[in-house]
Amino acid sequence: MRYIREEALERGYAVSLITLDSKSSVRFNRMDQILGATVREIEVPGCGQKGPASIFQALLEAMTSPAPDPQSKGALDALSNMGRWDYSTRLRSPALFVGLRAWIVGKLYDEHGTIPPEVEAWLCEPWQYHSRTKWLYERFVARLRKHFRDPRAAWQFYGRCVDTFRFERAEYRQSWDALDDLNDLARLCGLKGLVLLVDEFEDVVYNLRNIRYQTEAFWNLFRLFSGERFSGLSFYAVTPGI
Repeated sequence: MRYIREEALERGYAVSLITLDSKSSVRFNRMDQILGATVREIEVPGCGQKGPASIFQALLEAMTSPAPDPQSKGALDALSNMGRWDYSTRLRSPALFVGLRAWIVGKLYDEHGTIPPEVEAWLCEPWQYHSRTKWLYERFVARLRKHFRDPRAAWQFYGRCVDTFRFERAEYRQSWDALDDLNDLARLCGLKGLVLLVDEFEDVVYNLRNIRYQTEAFWNLFRLFSGERFSGLSFYAVTPGI
């Protein structure tokens, strides 16, 4: 895993190496936890830090580059309706788009610097915010509306039946979409994509005692490595002798 990580970074990929541990909130049957771990461990070549800030900062630099090539410029325009951040025709996960938008707007205009760390904390542990969707809306949309014109009303962001900020709803659809969006964002940064490394997969067998959880974890593995739900590259490992 360490060798693949180093080789991938050297070849121009974003990389995230996660270690499964069902006792510390990285369970493979919970795709919101896998997404959070992926975001938390993501790194890009030439950056000394891990986490969403690494790829978001690389994207911000690509967007503000004085002379991007025409093909990249068109793709970046599709990301945020030509840089205005009202909506996105590129990202499939509305939550990731709101988070990315708030992070970039906060980086550019928030003199107190509180927004980017709050976005990072949310995306690294999205399951901790299931009951705080109104707070997410107020911090990352309502408070920043003067910098963009999001066409959606407040009720479309939070509520019992609204999924905008919920990564676990509809069989983790947004978790899968956001994971694939991260691969897309890596490409928009000028990288070759995202390499996801999953270590100690045997944790699924030894620490997920519920057979239904084990079955869901293996189905997630099949979906991940078949390319059905994730278009990046992925590898997994088990401890020798298992």
